[in-house]
Formats: sequence, structure tokens, C-alpha cells
Amino acid sequence: MHSEKFIVDNNGYNTNNNFDVNLYNENKFVETLLENKEKFDCQIDTISFQFKVEWSFNLEMRSWGVKNCDAVADEIGDVTCFVTYYDKENGDDEQEIEFTNIDLSEFTVDTDRHPTDNSGNTKTHFCLESVDIDFEDKTITAYF
Repeated sequence: MHSEKFIVDNNGYNTNNNFDVNLYNENKFVETLLENKEKFDCQIDTISFQFKVEWSFNLEMRSWGVKNCDAVADEIGDVTCFVTYYDKENGDDEQEIEFTNIDLSEFTVDTDRHPTDNSGNTKTHFCLESVDIDFEDKTITAYF
């Protein structure tokens, strides 16, 4: 089992430049988080997420050797959201808020080949190529 922590924001920036992170429909998700903290009249400026991707490498063995090998995303955890917003009630002052322990357990985690890998050839290395998170559909797709 291998796991790493990555920081992403709504511009797809992450601290590991080896893969891309694409966020979809995150504004509505964050607006709900703000409303739960009674922040109703806000204009969101930036959204940053920090999370851990846990993934594993699997070998399918036969008596004659290795039949298949692949990498699978098992879980997205330790999710924290950092929001910078303008609060109209406080004179448009820039405010920051942090939401910790965000529960994404309702999200489906899928694994797929990276869209640019159409070769069908066996890979000589396995690494995370990109992660798509859709907050409306509640899906997370990790591409290896």
C-alpha cells in the first residue's frame, strides 16, 4: 500500500507536478460548507483542497507467471478545504476559513487508464497520472 498527500485548488494546481487534478462543481459544494457555518452572503475567491490518495499495486498471479498487474485507487481521505472569500456583511473584507475532516465516503472511487494511454501495452511503471473529482456526481476517478 502506498499513499501520498497532495494539495490542489480550483485551478488544478498541485504540489506534485507529476499529475493533474481536475475539480468539477466544487463551488456549490463549498457554498454548502459556508452556509453550514452561517456564511450566507459571500463571494468565493479561492478554493484549495488538501487530501490523501491511498492506492495499491496489485499482481494477478498464475502458476505460469504474472497474468496482470495494475494500480488501484482505494480511498481519498484526510480531506481539508481552505476557502478565501469576501464577506459582504463585514465590508467586503477578505476572510479565510478552513474545513477539516470533510467526509467524502459517499463518493465513488474509480480507477482507469489515463485517457492519453490508448496503447493497450503493459506499463513498465505505475504512477498517478491525474485525479478527477466531481462534487455534483460524487465521483472520484484516479488515472494511472
